[in-house]
Amino acid sequence: MEQFKFSVEIINSQDWRSIIISALIPLLVMGITLFFSHREQNRALKQQAEESKKQLDQQAKEHDQVMLEQKESVRLGLLPIFNLIGMSAGMEKVAFPTGMTLENHVFKLQVENIGSGIAISPYIKWDEIDGVMLNHPICESETAYYRCYKDFTYDNMVAPPGKTVEVQIIRVAKDKTSPIEDSFVVPIRFEDVLGNQYEQRIVISFSLCQDYTAEITNIASITPVLLKNEDDSKMDEGG
Repeated sequence: MEQFKFSVEIINSQDWRSIIISALIPLLVMGITLFFSHREQNRALKQQAEESKKQLDQQAKEHDQVMLEQKESVRLGLLPIFNLIGMSAGMEKVAFPTGMTLENHVFKLQVENIGSGIAISPYIKWDEIDGVMLNHPICESETAYYRCYKDFTYDNMVAPPGKTVEVQIIRVAKDKTSPIEDSFVVPIRFEDVLGNQYEQRIVISFSLCQDYTAEITNIASITPVLLKNEDDSKMDEGG
């Protein structure tokens, strides 16, 4: 009798173990399934978020590109451009602030704004020439120095399209050899109505005659170069 009771207890214990295992297996399977399903959902959501971010970034870049193109189109539509339309040369008496008057070789240039926009505050940019004492120097050639004598005047600080302005340049020869071929560069700086700053260089080649007159042999009017303003330079430097 006791042996039978012991056998029953063993059987009942095995049954309970089987029942528990049978009940745990589906729960375990369900837990594993939920775990992998949740992981795949997270992976899918993360991938979707990355794709959405890429699309937004791409749209932002495309928008910025469109805005830049529109801004550039507006800028070019308001771009002033100077062009040399005439030049004369000869010896003239030039008065200095000290009261002294000397004859100088003066070139009178007629420049016209042939662009589509207004040039504001145009002026001839001076450049330093090493070892040479020269007022308002603009450039040096193999045979002469050139300096600004009469710049854009106050009443020409606004030059609309079609406006013609005269500026004067003095040529200081390094020797007295004549006739001669030479060229010089006139660097003109100005702003447009949007506040953009430019520098335009006009290269003038000429043949110098014995009476100090000059005949133009070639003109190269370079497209105005957009200059960086101080704010842009500070941003580039991380300031």
